[in-house]
Amino acid sequence: MEKLVQYFIENLMIDLDGALNIEELRELLDESPAAMKLIEKLKTEDDLEDFIITMTDALKEYLASGITPEVLTREFTDYAEA
Repeated sequence: MEKLVQYFIENLMIDLDGALNIEELRELLDESPAAMKLIEKLKTEDDLEDFIITMTDALKEYLASGITPEVLTREFTDYAEA
């Protein structure tokens, strides 16, 4: 059973339901320094697509422990600062 669980954890894919565009992203963000850094980094739809792919890949490691608001904030900040 443990091997099956590990298989699912390693191979489960995260996807987002719905399409997010740059304008919608801007509406979802506040004016905090972290949000401003993220907006600066995401200037085009291609940048946004790369961000979404990177985030879904990065969040896979949290499937076992949980994807919390704190985890998301940390990952968004790390992405913006990279």
